[in-house]
Amino acid sequence: MTEEEEVTDICWEVTKTLAIQQQQYLFENLPDCTIYKDNEHEYLKQNIGFAIYGPPENIKNTDTEEDHCYCKTESPNDADVVETVGYSEDAQKIINKIYDRICTSSVETDDSGSIYYGIIYNMIFRRKTNVKPKKNEVKEEADKDMPNFVPVPIFTIRNKKKYETTKKAKQEDTSTGDEIQYETLYIDVTSRVYKNWTDYIENNKLPECTMVLPKHGFYESNPAYCPTEDYSTVWLEILESPSCKWNVKLCKGMDVASTVVGFGTVGLSIAALFTPLAPVVAISGVAAATATSAWSFGRNTQQLVDRNKHEESIHVFDKEAFTHYLSMASTAFGLGAMGGSAIISNVAARGMTVNTLAKVAFNTVQGGSLILSGIGVIYQGHCIYDKYKKEKTVDVIDALNLATHLMFFYGSVVKIQFASDIIESTQSKVINDYKNDLVTKRIRKKFNKIVKKAAENNTCKISENAEVILYIKHRRDLLSNQPVTKGGNQTDSTSHNIEWSINRGGLKVNGIILLDPIEFVTRLIKLGIFIGIDQNESDPPNNDNELIEQLTKVFCDLLSKLYVSDDCPKSKKLPIKLPVPDFAPLIREMSSLQINKNYLEMLFKITEKLLKRSKNMDDFLLLTFTFVWQYCKANLKQWGMTLCPQSICSNKILQRIIIAIFEAIDMMASNLCHAFEKYIASILYKNK
Repeated sequence: MTEEEEVTDICWEVTKTLAIQQQQYLFENLPDCTIYKDNEHEYLKQNIGFAIYGPPENIKNTDTEEDHCYCKTESPNDADVVETVGYSEDAQKIINKIYDRICTSSVETDDSGSIYYGIIYNMIFRRKTNVKPKKNEVKEEADKDMPNFVPVPIFTIRNKKKYETTKKAKQEDTSTGDEIQYETLYIDVTSRVYKNWTDYIENNKLPECTMVLPKHGFYESNPAYCPTEDYSTVWLEILESPSCKWNVKLCKGMDVASTVVGFGTVGLSIAALFTPLAPVVAISGVAAATATSAWSFGRNTQQLVDRNKHEESIHVFDKEAFTHYLSMASTAFGLGAMGGSAIISNVAARGMTVNTLAKVAFNTVQGGSLILSGIGVIYQGHCIYDKYKKEKTVDVIDALNLATHLMFFYGSVVKIQFASDIIESTQSKVINDYKNDLVTKRIRKKFNKIVKKAAENNTCKISENAEVILYIKHRRDLLSNQPVTKGGNQTDSTSHNIEWSINRGGLKVNGIILLDPIEFVTRLIKLGIFIGIDQNESDPPNNDNELIEQLTKVFCDLLSKLYVSDDCPKSKKLPIKLPVPDFAPLIREMSSLQINKNYLEMLFKITEKLLKRSKNMDDFLLLTFTFVWQYCKANLKQWGMTLCPQSICSNKILQRIIIAIFEAIDMMASNLCHAFEKYIASILYKNK
């Protein structure tokens, strides 16, 4: 820093000089230590009051208590000092608090239990700036009557501490001995206790300012200046307060930002009363509330830890500590309510049930959040008002706590929902969204039947909706967004989304039970319907010729392998010309429904499993393959859908049905074979 910059802030330099002069005066006049015996503690209290508030401003009797310090009598010279000077109620509370802290922090230094008390001062004033003030600003500051620095008293307590030193047993028979040393504790005007001088310098709660302090925490001569018989120079250090550190500034900045975000979230809650919020805005509000709450909880925890470290009361009924506990409790319950609401909504949206214990726990947390945040708004608001009225200032932590309380309170009041309300609203939204997406009357009719059936099976609306949502979930699982290769060689990952099981002899796919093969055939026979291929229906428009050619080639290969395999009866010879044209209508239909070569191979493998039980394989190959294909298509009705080449949803469901039957064929082969034999017998009987 250049010389020009050092003298830029002239007012700061003048103030520093005045502060140093005041410290020199105190160095010359204050004792290092004053001993107060048990019967002299009233004088100790008076000394504390004088150090903080100074002498009475009016020597006359002014018991209006408008001033912190006043005279009790009009003749102070004729009375004891304790009976002469009085203090206001607020001032007396501060004095008593510091006195109690001195007593609890003191350790007996002799048999009389005396307190070794001293006092030093910290001269504080504004920080130095490198910007040269304007002339009128310098004049205004120079014209002020009050001093530009504020003397802040620091009370020192000299304590005796004991420790044991072990001596070598070989030298002496005595193993331990007591040695006496002394330590100095520092107590500020807020009753914070600092274990040593470094602790005070680094952790005091002063605002951003310059501090002029006694070096090492007590008044002593500066060794840089040779003392004389009549004069010696006090040893001082000039430092910036801890509030000037970057990490403290960062925390305060985060406090301010969190407070603004908290009040902004309150604004969103109020706005939600008049108009629905966009999903992005709502999600952003939740994220902001979570971040603010987490920061508030952390800051209040840090404040309590700091209070405990410096022997301030952390009792839950202490006025200052209570605000931290209340904010932490409100934040914990608020976050618990937010998290519980999200969990319950997720569970309800999946069609699962929430047990009674979980509902009771959530309702307790939700009610607790509303009550605690309401109490917090009232109590924290009163504390801020009271502090501003007395000190004309507002603590950022207090503002942050108020914002947190308001955030959770308005969030609860605007739209309070207990467990049952959340479940019902979530279920209704899922069902209504699905219902609005249904495009055909037939599917809507099917869905209405499911809803009606669920109502018949359940007496509780929540259970009824859960059953409907399970149906919706199973349908969406089958319609999950998976890639399907059109006519390519790549096998899609559809099978990873299929869960199938054998339930009472029937195949259950993603919660939907497929048609019983015997019942399927019986229904066809009763209706007089016989499986066949209509050339017109099986040749839909807009077929992919390339896919048809590929499927035809694959089918030829499958037929060739079948005729030369061990599964083929040895009496049968490979036909000169494979009967591919007989299967052409089926292949064209499959291509229109996005059945690629992988699904064709699965259908053929299923057919082979059934043909192994037939003696007339060559006669029934076409009928068996057709039967398998028709059975797969018929199961679409279980999902309330019909074949539609333009429907991606129905095509994907059909693909999953084929995969499930292929994977479960070993367990289904018997039922399918019996059904097919029954159908063949019916055809033979009809032909006769």
